Amino acid sequence: MPAQNKFLGFTLIELLVAVAIGAILTSVSLAAFRGYGDREQLRQAGSTLVTNLRSVQQKSLAGEKPAACDADDKLAGYKVSYVDESSYQIEAECLVGTPEAKAMTLPDRVTFSGSFSQFSFPVLKSGVSGAPVTISLTAGANTYQVTVDTSGLIRGEML
Repeated sequence: MPAQNKFLGFTLIELLVAVAIGAILTSVSLAAFRGYGDREQLRQAGSTLVTNLRSVQQKSLAGEKPAACDADDKLAGYKVSYVDESSYQIEAECLVGTPEAKAMTLPDRVTFSGSFSQFSFPVLKSGVSGAPVTISLTAGANTYQVTVDTSGLIRGEML
């Protein structure tokens, strides 16, 4: 029988190449996942802002007055205003009393890119005073834009 000179297994170089390729693929996928997480967090923050604005708009259209307004006080509308780069406030406007404003905070790493002008939803009317308003949210290199036009249409989209 002839002598067989076969080696079983892998050489050290082959193992090092396989480990290096695995490390490169892992680092690329982690970087892509991090960007995906930022985009989804921004999309969620923008969607929440749109939902809050639509909720306030519905309360205003229905004339729903908060408990902080006295029974004989009349609701004038709801005002939305910029506070700082990571928060805004929603406040009911009563003719006599001033209910406490509700502060809303954006998630970590999501900020407003610049301030936006104050606007309000008048009670029992479909328009918006102080509109049109464009609100931009950013997280890293991603931007989500919310627009409120004079007719009361509220839209949000990733740019």
